Amino acid sequence: MKVIVASAQFPPTRSGYSRIAGNLADQFRRAGLTVIPLTEGAGCTRFGRIPVLNREGARTLDAGADIVQVIGPSPPFTEQVVWKAHRLKIPVVYGLHAFAGLATYYSGPIPSTVDTIYARTLHRLALRMIDVAVFNTRDFAETFGLRSIPWKVIPAGSTDPCAVAPVSQPWTRQGSDPRLRVLFAGQLRRAKGVDNLVRAVAKLNRNGRPTALTIVGGGPQRPLLERRVDELGIRAETTFRGLVDDAQLHAEYLSNDVIVLPSLLGDSFGIVLVEARLHGLAVVASDLPGVRELVREFNGYLVPPGDVDALADTLSRVERPLPEARQYNARLGQKFSWSEIARQFLAVYGDILHPRGGGSTGF
Repeated sequence: MKVIVASAQFPPTRSGYSRIAGNLADQFRRAGLTVIPLTEGAGCTRFGRIPVLNREGARTLDAGADIVQVIGPSPPFTEQVVWKAHRLKIPVVYGLHAFAGLATYYSGPIPSTVDTIYARTLHRLALRMIDVAVFNTRDFAETFGLRSIPWKVIPAGSTDPCAVAPVSQPWTRQGSDPRLRVLFAGQLRRAKGVDNLVRAVAKLNRNGRPTALTIVGGGPQRPLLERRVDELGIRAETTFRGLVDDAQLHAEYLSNDVIVLPSLLGDSFGIVLVEARLHGLAVVASDLPGVRELVREFNGYLVPPGDVDALADTLSRVERPLPEARQYNARLGQKFSWSEIARQFLAVYGDILHPRGGGSTGF
């Protein structure tokens, strides 16, 4: 089977999309499939933040495939791929992993208006041309209101920490440090709400709850966050790690108490929540479609998006995990392993290429 994996971001780029695309591609190759990446530098050209399908990408699709797996949305690139594949009569599975648009990068009425127009025109038209939509959680799927398009819920996967360091590696918390150690891992852009997390940590420290914050990741908001940390007087309590590899991220999971995903919009799942939970961390996240379903499964804490006071209050109630709780959860590890996720995608491909009867919405 030949599969084109179309994602505007692919390894070595570090993002949620690239993780999904790269890990699926690796697993498909292990299963004996021929995998053709369609991504930036290989069929996709980016103009600023806008990716588009180029001539090389069009030729890749013209060469044919059994399935086109889209990871997105990344307008207009993902829509162009769908339209081209539809004309060529190549089945398309569209992984909808975010609410895409300019508003995830910029604030104001213009980006919101552009996003609304996109969602109601180009994106809606493209969805009518696909064979199956894939969502990471059911409640995120329900926000799209798809009624005539078959869809499937398949979670995103997690890298097994055993592949990075032995499970027996000791918990690396610093001695008798009394501080609650809070971790954020992700892109530093407006929609991620990290500025609100910085404010919440500052409030905790002012109110007598010693709290340390580690920020892993890079992005356009880092200069703002650096200034905010200084303005609030928590430079000594805050560490910016920047971009890290899997081994370094594994070490951060081992040395922190709680993972926080303070997003304002746009998250459909939260791979870092899975990875952190596999390491025994407590989980706090914004009450958003997709994220909330995962947090409830992990018995975590949900807070209203953008509510600094609620976030600070929730963190003040988080208990630091005991050392015995910091053991690898094999059951969750298997459920969210990339081999299991790829198996579910391959089952969807099989149903498309070898139908066993009429498909139904939400099969």
